Amino acid sequence: MKTLRKMSRSWYYLATVIWLFIIAYQWYRFTLPMWYDETSVLVLYTLVATACAEFFPVGIALRWIVKFAAIIFIHARILMIYKVYVPEGSGFQGGLAQFTEHLSPYIWFTMAAWAIFELSVRLIDRRSRVLIFVGLNLVAFTILDSFTPYFLWTETAWVVFAGMGWLVTNHFRRMELNHPKGWKALRKSPLRIFGNIVVIFACVLWIGVSMPTVNPVLKDPYSLLKNNWSSEGIVSGSSATGSGTSGNAASASSGYSRDDSNLGGGFNFDNSPVMNVTSNARAYWRGETRQYYTGTGWVDNTRESLGLRGTASGESVSNPQQGTVPTEQVVQRVTMLTNRSYPVLFGAYSISKIDIPEEADLPGLNPRLVWNGQGAEMYWAGFSNSQQGNNRYPRQYTVVSEVSVIPTDRLERATFSDLYGDRPDEESYLQIPSAFPDRVKELAEQITASSTTPYGKVSLLKNYLTENYTYTNTPDLSRKKSSDFVDSFLFEIKEGYCDYFSTSLVMMARSLDIPARWVKGYAPGQLNSVDAVERMNPGIPQSSEQTYMVTNADAHSWAEVYFGEEYGWVPIEATPGFTLPTHASAQEQQAEPVATEEPEPEEQDPVVQPDNMAKGSNLNAALIGWIAGSIIAVWAAFTVWRYRNGLYFWLLRIKHGRSLTAADKVVAEARRWQVQMKRQGYGRAPHETLREAVLRWERDQPEVSESLHLLLEQFEQAKYSTGSVDEDDWIKTRHLSKRLRQSLRRSRSKKAE
Repeated sequence: MKTLRKMSRSWYYLATVIWLFIIAYQWYRFTLPMWYDETSVLVLYTLVATACAEFFPVGIALRWIVKFAAIIFIHARILMIYKVYVPEGSGFQGGLAQFTEHLSPYIWFTMAAWAIFELSVRLIDRRSRVLIFVGLNLVAFTILDSFTPYFLWTETAWVVFAGMGWLVTNHFRRMELNHPKGWKALRKSPLRIFGNIVVIFACVLWIGVSMPTVNPVLKDPYSLLKNNWSSEGIVSGSSATGSGTSGNAASASSGYSRDDSNLGGGFNFDNSPVMNVTSNARAYWRGETRQYYTGTGWVDNTRESLGLRGTASGESVSNPQQGTVPTEQVVQRVTMLTNRSYPVLFGAYSISKIDIPEEADLPGLNPRLVWNGQGAEMYWAGFSNSQQGNNRYPRQYTVVSEVSVIPTDRLERATFSDLYGDRPDEESYLQIPSAFPDRVKELAEQITASSTTPYGKVSLLKNYLTENYTYTNTPDLSRKKSSDFVDSFLFEIKEGYCDYFSTSLVMMARSLDIPARWVKGYAPGQLNSVDAVERMNPGIPQSSEQTYMVTNADAHSWAEVYFGEEYGWVPIEATPGFTLPTHASAQEQQAEPVATEEPEPEEQDPVVQPDNMAKGSNLNAALIGWIAGSIIAVWAAFTVWRYRNGLYFWLLRIKHGRSLTAADKVVAEARRWQVQMKRQGYGRAPHETLREAVLRWERDQPEVSESLHLLLEQFEQAKYSTGSVDEDDWIKTRHLSKRLRQSLRRSRSKKAE
């Protein structure tokens, strides 16, 4: 009992543990895309065990023993689950030695997180330190949000919430120490103060989620520098098509860009040339893939770097996810027409080899290439030389690709079980944000209800997007209300360019448990004038190779869907006006039209109109707004009821146009207790004076006669002898009126019994 009493006095310490854990959890969320799964789980469970141990009603020594035991158990269990540690040693010493060998490097992450948590709990005990600690966390998250591809608004909001809660508890702790009598009185009626705190927090949340999204009046220097600095291949805009985040078409132009974290906005078409591609087949010139969808765009998945390996010019590389279907070799000779550098070398999917000729002006330098097998991307790391240190993007290179020939008739019949077995091989490409709107998934399910196969469902999604949404490079963002990029496109904006269509297809496919990823690069481009004349004139001998001029206006994004080990990743085009080249045979490629035109959609009844979807399925900002609004409404009603007397006299003051005297208040209160009597069935007749009515009520209700008699005396004194009434008389009248109401309630209860 003594320990429990001690624990009850350290409530602020326990509250500090809670606020610190909330902040630490936000850093755990931030590191999720960076660390191994087992590292992230170990750090999280270590923090949970550390925080929970503080609530044990035991001494500090026993708590530390519990923490050590829990952390050792967590490491052993998690490492066994992830098959990092498989017990094989004989005896206790052998098993312990084997377990110790597998602790590194995980133990350093967990010990660092544990040490920081323990130090923070014990050192941050004053308001100034709380402000500094929370402020530093906010600065860190805002910097990472602004200068990296990560979208950290949710983490920042939670840090603000934890900081506000921490400061409130710190205020009460100081009140407990400095004003013990006031703290004791507060504990007797906590609703009065804590209700106000809840209302303030609800107002902050409600205002935050209800604020409209507006464009910034001024851009920060970093954004201006970023949009105008093109020496590293950064083109104005933030998406594969170069769409700007501001929604101002004049501020962004089409082109290939690295930052895809904030898709949307309008742009102008930039027809400046990028490269010439001479190839024996028309194809999409693929650049990079994105796996992690944030709700506003795509960010790099740094775990893909685990599959990186260096390669050399002319060395063959393998794509383990290409599938086992037959392939067609496509050879592309790329000639760059711009001085910009790009992070990757472009080629048809999937690249098997790249040859880079030795630069005449840089003899003896070896190109440095990095192959990402998981994303099938060939990263360009430049030229390496200890003396010159030059980092030039190659002006010419040759790409050899093995393009899969997909038997669509057989793929259309393949079921989920045929393609994925018990679960998809590429589960990492099923990622969906926790706040992803439910109505997007419901729409995808309704669109694909008529098919039971993955390819059939993807085809229905593609056709629905192509036929029911409009292509434009200047979407009307004034319609946007949802914070989710896909949700706002499908249900509000209903127009856009490739980023809108491709992202929506990927996320709707994922919502149906079909692995998909987002890809960006360039559309095929236009044939040069000589090749175009040859293709249109059957009398001229046809060449097996064609040269395509690719411009910044051809920057494009599309989807790739994984259909199991046999078929691998298959590109899917959902943007109206774009046709994905097929690779059934070389002859079919020659027969393809020179350019694609936007098809005229046939008039038909769509599967479902987004406007008909249930509006309540978006459970993010709308739910928070409703909850916060309900709390405010309930509290407002309670406040009006609690302070109804003051409100009544405030209205009287407005009516009279002057401050009320004590006599005015006594007379006004007389009207109120007469109403109370009338509700009990004791009304005042028109011919009766108040004294005559009170005498009659006293005869009928003897249990309230004393209160009635005293109230009558107060009224007559205030009515006929105004100058003799002071504030003490008014206070006495209030007490008598309250006693009368209580007596009437007791009388009513007795009658009911």
